[in-house]
Amino acid sequence: MSLNILCHEEWAQIHPAETIAATAGSYLTYGDVRELTVLEDICAEMPRPKPEALYGSVTSSSVPVLLFNGEADPQDPPQNVAAAKEFYPNSLSLVAPGQGHGFTGIPCRASIVADFIERGTVEGLDTGCLENVPLPAFNVGE
Repeated sequence: MSLNILCHEEWAQIHPAETIAATAGSYLTYGDVRELTVLEDICAEMPRPKPEALYGSVTSSSVPVLLFNGEADPQDPPQNVAAAKEFYPNSLSLVAPGQGHGFTGIPCRASIVADFIERGTVEGLDTGCLENVPLPAFNVGE
C-alpha cells in the first residue's frame, strides 16, 4: 500500500524543482530527501492501480479490520477513520496518545496486532498498553 501511495498518488510525489527549492539553506539536500523516499526505479516497476482503487468510493466489508492512528498525526489523523464502523462493522479504531505518523515500532502495537491475528477478531483485544506508550524523545539541545 505504501508503495502504491508513494509511487502513484499525486500528493505524495516528489517534484525535483520544488524539492530543490525547499531544501535550499537546509541541512537536507535534494539527494537526502530522495534517499529517504521511494526511488524512481522502484516506482517504474510498480504497476499503476486502477483509478477507482485509489480514488473510488469506499465499499463495506464485514471482515475484521484493526486501524491505528497517532493522536498527533498530521498526515493521517484519527478523524480520517472516524466513520470506519459505518463501512466496517467489525472494525476497531485505536488512537495512540501523543504519537505521530509511523509509530509502528512500539512493542505495544506489535502485541495488539499479534493478538488480533491470532484471534481473527477485534473483540476482546487488550489495548490498554496504548495508554502507557512513552512519548518519543525530542532533544532540543542546550
